[in-house]
Amino acid sequence: MYRLKPTRMANGIGLLLPDELVAAMGLTEATELSLIRAGDDLRITPFDATLDEQMRFAERVMERFPALAGGSTQ
Repeated sequence: MYRLKPTRMANGIGLLLPDELVAAMGLTEATELSLIRAGDDLRITPFDATLDEQMRFAERVMERFPALAGGSTQ
């Protein structure tokens, strides 16, 4: 587990990743990451275009059919 502190940056807030984590994950400045929010949790993973496409599709389905997402049907 890594403890990160949000830092004010030019147009928002950023997270500074420790060198140890950057090396372990093979990250570079060119690496694209995905941030997934699940309730109060955040998950950061290397960007996966296939997963991104699947998530966007799932979001469209849930918007069209709220009952599938546990939302109200009325």
